Amino acid sequence: IADIYRAMGQFDKARNADFEAIAIRPDWPDAYYGLAETAFYQHRFQEAVEWTKAGATKDIPQTFMIVNPRDYDQYPLIVLGNSYAQLNDFESAAGNLRRALMVNPNQQVLGNLRLIEQELDGRKLVDSFLTVWEHLGKNDEWLKARHLFNSAPKMIQKVPIVQEKQRFTTEVTA
Repeated sequence: IADIYRAMGQFDKARNADFEAIAIRPDWPDAYYGLAETAFYQHRFQEAVEWTKAGATKDIPQTFMIVNPRDYDQYPLIVLGNSYAQLNDFESAAGNLRRALMVNPNQQVLGNLRLIEQELDGRKLVDSFLTVWEHLGKNDEWLKARHLFNSAPKMIQKVPIVQEKQRFTTEVTA
């Protein structure tokens, strides 16, 4: 029932249905994962992480009902990975999406992972750039630091902390 409400965008009703399901079967992970999905759709990403983790503490239901095994192994990892990405925890996001891909290769998940890895690479590049800038500054080599900004890739030049350091370097060398 909660899945239907979620599909219709009626998130409060979906949450209520999931809470009712937990009251009936607190040992099944389905409703916890449902609450995680609802939280994700509502942009409550930390809550989505917490509900996914809560669901992961439950065993897969032993039932005669037809269940989709991906509901218990891959989908929670996707919700977790995408939630971490929205929280700017790209290392955790990438790790969870890699695990999801190991369960079942999926082009959409692969696309998300590639975007996250690009973000990680960009952040590492900025960190390395700032490390070189700090080294030059500590050694009072401000003219070299100024030249460093002139040769920086355009994507780095748009990062606010880099712009701030460039303004400082320009003032020092004026």
